[in-house]
Amino acid sequence: MPDSSPRAPASRWLAPFLLTAYCTGAVAVWLPTALSLGRQCGWMALPVAVGAAVVLRGAGGRGGMASALLAAGTVAVIAAAANWLIAAAHVGAPLGLTPWLSALKLGPAYALTLLALASTRTDLVCLALGPPLAALATLGLSARRRAS
Repeated sequence: MPDSSPRAPASRWLAPFLLTAYCTGAVAVWLPTALSLGRQCGWMALPVAVGAAVVLRGAGGRGGMASALLAAGTVAVIAAAANWLIAAAHVGAPLGLTPWLSALKLGPAYALTLLALASTRTDLVCLALGPPLAALATLGLSARRRAS
């Protein structure tokens, strides 16, 4: 017999905590994938976008435009952090630096130059499609939840 009792709303701290954990995990997957393949792996922005929408809905997000913008921003932050660390890893490896130590020394102009040289058109298209996909997935999930 299904439980008909109303669900307790998720705490307000749950969504930021889960999104922070998701950001860390997504970057932790994106970085070694890119380094092992020797590419930027811009395509990773697409599954990261869907994952951000699912995590946000699972955390009890209400849906709507605010959640969609939060999901899009999350994907943008993940993509920026991953690409920054990928560039830092390539610069720091010959110097014996870890990606996170090299990232602290890497300047924004140099990082953007490296990313522009290393990124293919496909990478750039996928990176551009990531945030809107996250927003649309979040809106789609909230519409599906309202319909059921």
